[in-house]
Amino acid sequence: MALSVCPADVAAAPVERVWALLAEPARYGRFWDFTVERVEPDGAAAPGQKVHGWTRALGRRWPVEGEVLGADAARRVVEFRMTLPFGVVGHNRIGAEPMDDGRSLLRFG
Repeated sequence: MALSVCPADVAAAPVERVWALLAEPARYGRFWDFTVERVEPDGAAAPGQKVHGWTRALGRRWPVEGEVLGADAARRVVEFRMTLPFGVVGHNRIGAEPMDDGRSLLRFG
């Protein structure tokens, strides 16, 4: 069964600062309940890059694996696939857009 959603939220930070987090997979644990153990190869988000880590729920540690599918710095968009426990696979796209008041609009879907 497929489910597609596109939630959005506003970050009280300029889009350049938000993109700095999105463009570096090693920083994903700063805004998700996710501990990044390693990124292969290290560096800015690029297609084929692997992200290895874990999350904690129900009293145990669960593995999480990800792969960057695409990154567009000009549009401030990163696409990735995350493999979670119980066979859950998320194909995600996060984009950041500047707002007139210096905040950022984030879309996740």
